[in-house]
Amino acid sequence: MDLEHTEANAAVGIEATATECEPLAAALEPTHRMAVLGQLVAGFAHDFRALLIPLAGYARALREELPAAHPAQRRLQAMLRAAEMGGQLVEQVLSAAQDRPAPTRRLALGEAVRAALPLLRLALPAGVDLRIAIDPGAPDVWASDVQLQRVLLNLVVNGARAIRTRHGVIEIGVVALLGDEHGSGTGARKAERAAARVRLTVADNGCGMDAATLRLVRERLAEPDGHRGHGGLGLTIVQDIVRAHDGTLSIESEPNAGTSVRIDLPAASSKSSGSPSTPGARP
Repeated sequence: MDLEHTEANAAVGIEATATECEPLAAALEPTHRMAVLGQLVAGFAHDFRALLIPLAGYARALREELPAAHPAQRRLQAMLRAAEMGGQLVEQVLSAAQDRPAPTRRLALGEAVRAALPLLRLALPAGVDLRIAIDPGAPDVWASDVQLQRVLLNLVVNGARAIRTRHGVIEIGVVALLGDEHGSGTGARKAERAAARVRLTVADNGCGMDAATLRLVRERLAEPDGHRGHGGLGLTIVQDIVRAHDGTLSIESEPNAGTSVRIDLPAASSKSSGSPSTPGARP
């Protein structure tokens, strides 16, 4: 037997096998990293929840000790709401790590906005006024309360950052869509489609964006999930949540004229099967 020839063939075979395995290893490496990251995030979520429990407990104890008319009551209530939202976010992180869908319910979008106001006002700097305009006739939507609060918080914080003057205004509006903005065809069918959505608008009177910047933002948001990278993370999170709720997001902006973000969600009455697929599947 030609031992040298046999060893050479074996070496060639090992090299070929290693070469064939390289694509598989490259594919498995991101999966392994994501699994490890998921474990780390889940551990962090557990620890974060443990910190929220005493904070909420102290806030409740202070509310009970103070008179009902004490000025600190409103801030303590906002602290409790923030702690509640943090707990819900933790549950969503754990649900995502365990591949469990986040719960949704039928709710009035205007009421969700009002419930988030104390938290939103805490996130605003002095001099920025927060105003709301709620259409009482707007139909309900199927949504996750905490995910809607994340949308509002991200958009309001973005708006506050764009307001570079000492005084500014952020407006939040909820209205049932009328006309033919989302309708196609003619007659009753067109009106039915147009009325089957509810619009949430968050607008600021900040610095705004020029045409080139606005185009880049729109292009980034139009990319499929998972291909947008980490730039503009707040708006990316909003887009992911809106898509998970079967909604659409659009942005209008002009330099020195502010920015308006419009989110259109399907009305609950127009959903044939109840709720959207799995909103908030990603934390």
